[in-house]
Amino acid sequence: VIALQEVTAEFLHWMLQEEWVRSTYWVSDSSGTTCVPYGVVMLTKNAPLSFALHHMPTSMGRRALVAKFWIKGEAIPMGDALAKSQHDVLQVCTVHLESLDSTPTRHLQLQLVFSRLAATSHAVLLGDCNFAPSDPESESLDPDYVDAWEAVHPQEQGHTCAGRRIDWVLLKGLQVVAADLLGQQPHPHDRDPKGQLAPS
Repeated sequence: VIALQEVTAEFLHWMLQEEWVRSTYWVSDSSGTTCVPYGVVMLTKNAPLSFALHHMPTSMGRRALVAKFWIKGEAIPMGDALAKSQHDVLQVCTVHLESLDSTPTRHLQLQLVFSRLAATSHAVLLGDCNFAPSDPESESLDPDYVDAWEAVHPQEQGHTCAGRRIDWVLLKGLQVVAADLLGQQPHPHDRDPKGQLAPS
């Protein structure tokens, strides 16, 4: 899964022209309708059961994008449909939580997201959360989730923006195998459609 935040329709259109995207990934938005003025987008190598965009308390147009996947088990006949246990579903949610001095709003957004993910035993929450581990919003983190960076690098800060770690990967019911920071050095070919290096 690749989870992107602050995606504009222009960037999405450019990305969807790339052969590596077209040949390998299911994309949550193929037209840019969820990226006005910008939004969250997910690319998945496995076909999802669904993509769902959930509204959150926000003054900045922020939403949570949830993808669901089968992860194990056999189908159980139920009438004319096939169903599986909730334990066989993985939910992956990406967010771009409220920016700036918006701690109360981020608390509400986290509560809503964790309630949306509560139905399954396996879940991943990742994205630009706009708060660091030492910030008050950490009190709203669901204790059933493991911070992937902390699990693998407990002695390292893992800064992702302006000397702080505000980007998170949280897992429930899954084992953390590795966690790394990518894109620490600019690459001359990694440019946006206007030829500018994209900020991280």
